[in-house]
Amino acid sequence: MIELGRVLDDVFDGEPGADGAVDAVYRRADEMRRRKIRAVISAGLASAAVVVAVGYGVATLVIPRSAAGTPGADPAASGSAEPPDQVLAALRPVVGDDLMVLPRHPSRGAGWRQYLTVGTDGRSRGLIEVSVYDAPDDLCFPVLADAGACARPEHRDGVDFVRYAFDSDVDWQVNEVIARRRADGRTIVVLATGERGTGSAAAGRPPLTGAQATEVATAGTVAAAFDGGEQCNGPDPVCPVLRVRVPVPAPVDD
Repeated sequence: MIELGRVLDDVFDGEPGADGAVDAVYRRADEMRRRKIRAVISAGLASAAVVVAVGYGVATLVIPRSAAGTPGADPAASGSAEPPDQVLAALRPVVGDDLMVLPRHPSRGAGWRQYLTVGTDGRSRGLIEVSVYDAPDDLCFPVLADAGACARPEHRDGVDFVRYAFDSDVDWQVNEVIARRRADGRTIVVLATGERGTGSAAAGRPPLTGAQATEVATAGTVAAAFDGGEQCNGPDPVCPVLRVRVPVPAPVDD
């Protein structure tokens, strides 16, 4: 019995007494739980670090450097931004607050610009196209009723112009103005076409009246908006298709 007592004493040596056994068990369980939590958190942080590193690497490969904000990525800083549209600037005050005038893609080319008009209700109100031509001194403004006759133009600030209106077809209403500058022969044509296929004279009326189209066509800022080399004498397939064609000679190849 004495020997057995010694053996048992050695086995339970360092163990808590009976009175503190329950507390010790809870302390050990709590310590084990904390260790598991720390292990899980450490594993999660390590995984997050790996994901971030991989994501950054993929983004670096996929996203171009210019799109990531590197020097030279700003179009304005690199000089690639388009200059202000002087034709659009002339149109907006003419139409007032009743219509919004927006560039329509493709909005411009060598000798022409085009714009979509939208009403306050968000509906399209038609198209405005502005084009430029080099016309001779003896330009014959067409007469619709007589192909062999020339119309007598009106005059304003050194500009000769003729207005044309087409409103008999409610599904295709057009106001067109041909305006030639006496100083250099540059001829501006403003073509305002109402929304097609509305079946209503009111809904399909052109976005510019004849007077408004004349104001735009004779504005010096509109003529100056086109470079000297721009013209639609072509005929160029991308230039506007006019209801009344400007009788100008085609450019001669050098």
